[in-house]
Amino acid sequence: MNRPERPIARLAVLVLLAAGALQSGAQAQTPITLGVSSTSVEAFPAMSISVTVADGEGQRIPGLSSGNFSLFEDGSARPDLSVSETEVGSRQLFAILTGRGLRIRDSQGRTRFDFVRQALLDLWAGPDVAEYGSDDLTLLTSDGPLAVHASASTLRSALTTHQPTFAEEASGYDLLILALDYNADAPPKDGMPGSLVFIAPPIEGLTDVLMGNVVARAKQTATAIYPILVGPPEAIDTPGADQLRQLAAQTGGAFDVFDPGRGLEGLADKLTGRRFIYTVRYSSQANASGIHKIELHVEAPGAAAAVQELTYQVVILPPQVIFIQPPSQIVREADDPSLALEQLHPTSQALQILINFPDGHPRPITLATLFVDGQPISALDAPPFDHFTLDLTRFVESASHTLRVEVQDSLGLSSTSEPMRLEIEVRPPARGLAALRPALGSIVAALAVLVLGVVLAVSLMSAGRRQAPSGQGGKRATGLPATRRRASMQGRQAGAAVEGVLIPVDSRGQEGKPLPLTGIDVVLGRDASLAGIVLDDPSVSGMHARMIRLAGGGYLLRDQGSVAGTWINFRPVPNDGAQLAHEDLIHLGRVGLRFRLASPPPPREIRVRPLDGEAATQGSES
Repeated sequence: MNRPERPIARLAVLVLLAAGALQSGAQAQTPITLGVSSTSVEAFPAMSISVTVADGEGQRIPGLSSGNFSLFEDGSARPDLSVSETEVGSRQLFAILTGRGLRIRDSQGRTRFDFVRQALLDLWAGPDVAEYGSDDLTLLTSDGPLAVHASASTLRSALTTHQPTFAEEASGYDLLILALDYNADAPPKDGMPGSLVFIAPPIEGLTDVLMGNVVARAKQTATAIYPILVGPPEAIDTPGADQLRQLAAQTGGAFDVFDPGRGLEGLADKLTGRRFIYTVRYSSQANASGIHKIELHVEAPGAAAAVQELTYQVVILPPQVIFIQPPSQIVREADDPSLALEQLHPTSQALQILINFPDGHPRPITLATLFVDGQPISALDAPPFDHFTLDLTRFVESASHTLRVEVQDSLGLSSTSEPMRLEIEVRPPARGLAALRPALGSIVAALAVLVLGVVLAVSLMSAGRRQAPSGQGGKRATGLPATRRRASMQGRQAGAAVEGVLIPVDSRGQEGKPLPLTGIDVVLGRDASLAGIVLDDPSVSGMHARMIRLAGGGYLLRDQGSVAGTWINFRPVPNDGAQLAHEDLIHLGRVGLRFRLASPPPPREIRVRPLDGEAATQGSES
């Protein structure tokens, strides 16, 4: 009775084994290939990684979310991942190895290159390629570049007219490296991935070392390679074909054999799929300068997880903190004798600080602490972190104190400001009889002002009685500036000639006491140590002007760089000076002076004399 059960059990085992084989086979046929197109540290510690995700056929895997990604930085998992899918366009390189293998013709005289050319022209004429404007396309052959960073229409025109030389020594390795160099340039858009369509006949001489160089270069430039083998059917089993398969598998591309009947069917979907990237963002916790390692893990439904390792380098320095215009002294005092020492004014002092990041990577501050004499007295664990309020009620005695601030950023790096010296003077309010001193002081001050006013009034009255009548009808000139001639170390010699005088003149034209001019150089100004004639007026500079006696007997007036300027008859004096004439009116700032010569020239006479011609005419008429 057990015999019928054995075949059933065996059948169940076979079914399970078959299911396991099918599942492992499905996983092997759908691997995930990752391509990192950029890693941005510009906003560090906010990191951004642009990555492409494709299946084993080079097709894009869409619809992934943050749950499909995990990331480790320097061995530690980062839980704060955010993932978004964006269309940025792609860089597409087309490299045709125009060696002797593409020169072979069919029965109608068409070369393999002719079939390849037509297939590419059809590809670029398709709506998915021709009507898209964000892709960056480049076309190369063994003869050199035909179109670089151009549109699909430009590539079609260049390839239509191209006639290859079919060089015998065409090197597939050299063409691959040259093509990848074009993808090393900065892309038109950040994170834009690259694709290299390598169309070639069976190639020889591509050793494992050269293959490794190509793969490394492709990964550096985030380029997936799509080799397309052009040749007879038996070429698919050659070692060169196997190398092209490995090249595709290791770079995230797909291998294909060119069929003239179907052209490049299916290639457009693979290339346009690389217009989409996943942007992975997270906050870095690296807190030391140098090279840091990232492991990016991606899982997709029905496929095994893929891992991409990459590195980035960054300079990280602690933040810097300084006080902004800190006070050097604070005086605490009050007039109210009932106030306690803790209540003296002021009771607080605002302190502002400046935090900057010398490494150029601003990041959040998590803690700021104010220290007084080495002891923490105030800590801020929430924004704003740039100012403190120093409680002064704790300081009831005059003393000198040391202040400093310590800040810590989100990476755990901290720094301390330079110590600041602060003098706090405490002036206790007066109590008892001493409290009456302010009132007594006010009374004494009022009496002093009253007495001073009386003395001043008496002095003015006495001075008015003693003043002699002036030459202006006995009236005293008003509004004139206080003027005097400075005494020199060697007094003026007796009998020295006075060649001119300066007479102060007020705004109403009233004149004061003449100031004689002697010597060959007279300085006018407000500074008694510099000027020979001192003019006591705020508008006059310390050394305002200079009068120089000329050989002919006149005077030259020059300004000495004064603020208010020097004027003659309401005209500014030129830089090289101006010669004075008798009765000229001089202004130094607001001070007016009349210049007069001791021996004035005779007054001018007006004489009317007829011209010689008129005299002759009048004589003939008479």
